[in-house]
Amino acid sequence: MSTFYAINLLPVYRADIISKVLKLRDIQGYNSIPIGWKLYGDHCTVYFGKEDEIPESIQKFIKRYLNHSLRLSVTAIGESDKAIAVKVELEGFIDVFSINKNPHITIAIHPEAAPVMSNEIKNWMDISDYKIYLRGILQKIH
Repeated sequence: MSTFYAINLLPVYRADIISKVLKLRDIQGYNSIPIGWKLYGDHCTVYFGKEDEIPESIQKFIKRYLNHSLRLSVTAIGESDKAIAVKVELEGFIDVFSINKNPHITIAIHPEAAPVMSNEIKNWMDISDYKIYLRGILQKIH
């Protein structure tokens, strides 16, 4: 059985990030999120896999911050034909905090896609100048 640790966004930030992404897409000349795509915007994956295979750096992070409120900074927006996501950094934390190469929050996915497809986004546009901050709680999901 897989174990899932994530920084779950507080409810107020879930709606906020989706509205801000829509606004940024408009500013940057993109269309809105395509009709029929499923909206997410609820978490940043820290680890998904077998409990006994969690890398040591991620184990330390989980042990230190489990059930703590954390502040995330949105640094980029990325898009593919299957997913839209925002890249995030954990404020004040320089070590690895996510198993993903590009820690991110999936914003929306194509109707025939899965959220994991956000990991395949290759093109990211820096939006750190917009100073978007989110808050979430590191939790064990299952």
